Amino acid sequence: MKSLVANVVLPLLVLMIGRVPALADKPNVIVILADDLGYGDIGCYGATQVRTPHLDQFARDGRRFTDAHTVSAVCTPSRYSLLTGEYAWRKNIWAPIFHTTGALIGTEQMTAARLLQQQGYATACIGKWHLGFGEQTPDWNGELKPGPLEVGFDYYFGIPVVNSHPPFVFVENHHVVGFDPEDPFVFGAAAKDKIYAQAFPEKKNILAVGGAKKAHELYRDEQVGTTLTEKAVAWLRQSREEPFFLYFAPGNIHHPFTPHPRFQGTSECGRYGDFIHELDWMVGEVLRTVDEIGQRENTLVIFTSDNGGMLNEGGRDAWTAGHRLNGELLGFKFGAWEGGHRVPFIARWPGQIPAGTTSEQLIANVDLLRTISAVVNVELPEGSGPDSLNVLPALIGDPEKPLRDEVVLAPHQRANLALRSGPWVYIGAQGSGGFGNGLGEIAFTGQLNSDIDSQGKLRVDAPREQLYHLERDPQQQQNVIRQHPEVARKLAARLEELKSPAAFEPLGNLRFDFESGDLQGWRVIDGKFEKPIDSSASLPRQPDRPFGRQGKFHLSTVATVDKPGASDQQTGIMESPRFRLKGDRIAFLIGGGFRDDVHLAVYDADGNEIARTGGDNGPRMVRRVITLPKHAGQTLYLRLVDRAKTGWGHLVFDDFSADGELVGEVP
Repeated sequence: MKSLVANVVLPLLVLMIGRVPALADKPNVIVILADDLGYGDIGCYGATQVRTPHLDQFARDGRRFTDAHTVSAVCTPSRYSLLTGEYAWRKNIWAPIFHTTGALIGTEQMTAARLLQQQGYATACIGKWHLGFGEQTPDWNGELKPGPLEVGFDYYFGIPVVNSHPPFVFVENHHVVGFDPEDPFVFGAAAKDKIYAQAFPEKKNILAVGGAKKAHELYRDEQVGTTLTEKAVAWLRQSREEPFFLYFAPGNIHHPFTPHPRFQGTSECGRYGDFIHELDWMVGEVLRTVDEIGQRENTLVIFTSDNGGMLNEGGRDAWTAGHRLNGELLGFKFGAWEGGHRVPFIARWPGQIPAGTTSEQLIANVDLLRTISAVVNVELPEGSGPDSLNVLPALIGDPEKPLRDEVVLAPHQRANLALRSGPWVYIGAQGSGGFGNGLGEIAFTGQLNSDIDSQGKLRVDAPREQLYHLERDPQQQQNVIRQHPEVARKLAARLEELKSPAAFEPLGNLRFDFESGDLQGWRVIDGKFEKPIDSSASLPRQPDRPFGRQGKFHLSTVATVDKPGASDQQTGIMESPRFRLKGDRIAFLIGGGFRDDVHLAVYDADGNEIARTGGDNGPRMVRRVITLPKHAGQTLYLRLVDRAKTGWGHLVFDDFSADGELVGEVP
């Protein structure tokens, strides 16, 4: 029974179970995950220029949540967290991935699908995947493995990446639908004369992937929603005799906005609203099928979105027409402001979830794994879903106290990582942390924020961080960090704890802590750094901003010899000694920048880069843990690469640990 009470108070749950019918042994579970659907995009959340009768009725039949969040405001990391119960930033996943990225979820990792599959459920993912295929990179001309089938799904059909980026094809299980080996995919310059994808506004990089004419021609953008719905309905009908889990992930309403012709022109806010109308129909078809196969009473259905609405071309047209994508919330997809991650969340389970109810409980998409484990009364393996919370009591009961005290919210930019704690939300840098830092969005929409003027420019006296009280200021118009510095200090320190759990507990006896004041076998192999070993005495001393350094010395690509100081004009590469990894993880503290010209990279003995990370584009060192299960027993080494002279164009590094042993210094 541990899974039922993980992270919640046992007496509270017992009371609630006593007020509702006993849970079915193996209820069916359907999760419908819309794409880029904002908090204000459907009728039951206040939209007036679109009509969503199926979703509105679904809300009347179940429970609507008003404080539900995605733990990332970005599609790929949000989906990772939904399925795994883990903050994606712990695995350095911050941004959307495209057609060259391998599988992000490990084949041994616990997921919601794997949990239910192990309990005898039929499991399917139908729709957008966007979590990568293959060990290192997808083989579009061969077997797309590992993929959904290796993380717990019996069946997959859908959009392999995203409907705005290539390849514009369907994948079924391990292969591209309609693939002909005599007409393979071609990439880059070779693709330009073999392009068969359709062109639509806001459809990107069409010229990047060509060939595979038949496969491309089977993917017609305006038919995609209908095709996915037909596949979902057919799978439900064939799975009716056994418990089932369907993860249905439409491409709606991500750009390009390509609804079926029967939905075009039906809304009052252009193609954006028309795409919502198609989504509502898709949801209605799935719900109707559940009724027709006689599984309504025994099926938990959850509807939500992967992040907030996006102010793209279609979104701007909708805004101009009077539609408010995210209601009255500040911000949009990719950002740390509420509009980026507060999303619709509706759940229906007849006889278990009270119909026509609304909940103000703070919940997050990362909670799905542990909640499902409670639904089926199965204990998760140790270490699974480390950031997931059982919020079943919020679905079926009416807890008097919050189940969640806090949640970490990740935008696109690392420096703007945010912490929600009760009514407070702390953001670690200026702006939204989304595209353009949210400044262009402010200029376009006219939304108000005390740090930004009406032209979308940061005020010269704007604080470097942000603090909002959401009960008093749900639209985040007033940054109150200067009025409540003690709250900001507390939340900033707590965020550091959450980012760096057991930050100074070594993973093994292999250590680079530099406390002897020397390089411990590291060396500069390119360029020049004045002071590669720097003393903590040179670090900024600001008690309201924890910098995460420990000990007396650390590596630095920025320190200078002349008095305590720094210069970003230094460039070069520092390399570690070779070491043999006995375990499957390495950990360290790192600060500074992270981009192509400034990063830390891990290499195997043959010089192949196998992992890359960096700082948070800020002064604070943060804990990074890189999991390398495929490289246990191998010889590896690290490089600090600093080719940058601007921005956070440097690195500081400390407290490396691993279960391993040195095999000699770098030759």
